[in-house]
Amino acid sequence: MTRLLFLTERYPPDAGGVSASSGRIAQSLAALGAQVDVVAWTRSLQAGQVARAPGNPTVYRMGRFREWDTTMPHTLNLLDWLVSTATYHLVWGHYLSLAGFLGVWFGR
Repeated sequence: MTRLLFLTERYPPDAGGVSASSGRIAQSLAALGAQVDVVAWTRSLQAGQVARAPGNPTVYRMGRFREWDTTMPHTLNLLDWLVSTATYHLVWGHYLSLAGFLGVWFGR
């Protein structure tokens, strides 16, 4: 089974177009048979806190810090931990500016 690490700035039930499109894509990939692990930043959690919602897709929400310079290193710690627990075949960074950059950088 293909396992996909899906990084996104927002994921349902957060509001907005990025949230809606990331939810649709992750659900569609899961319906096609991929195991999808979503990492999404949120303001609904304390900064640095991670909450896991099991299922397929499995959603890891991480509370973002005020500054991205602090959020990104904490996100890399989470990604390093996820990679130590599973083998990923693909990394998807959804949306260009932050998640897209991090997806390409981490994937390499």
